[in-house]
Amino acid sequence: MELFLKIAVCGLVGILMLQTIKKQNPEAALLLILAISVVILAAVFPVMRSIFSFIDTLCDTAGLSPAILTPIIKILGISILTKIGFEICRDCEAKAVGACLELAGAVSAVYVALPLLSAVIKLITSFV
Repeated sequence: MELFLKIAVCGLVGILMLQTIKKQNPEAALLLILAISVVILAAVFPVMRSIFSFIDTLCDTAGLSPAILTPIIKILGISILTKIGFEICRDCEAKAVGACLELAGAVSAVYVALPLLSAVIKLITSFV
């Protein structure tokens, strides 16, 4: 809760600064958006490591292979980065670039999921 409060305050202060400089210097506003995003993501990474460690422990307890978990974690990362990138493109009024970024994220997610999908197909065909 304390971490979220710090992140929320950082975001709000950054947005207030952004609104102050946006009209006079749009280039600096873009850099400020990127800086705020990087600071917030950097603050969240330690928590994400704890979550991934917990998930690894659960998989070990359940006897699941890391080959099952790895694509899911990669897809989660791809979706987060795609969403952040799309929103930054939208802020910069570069909607076409944002749409291409979304498409690239979707294609990347499917590509990363191919080994998992292949394993599911093999499992299903083994029952038939």
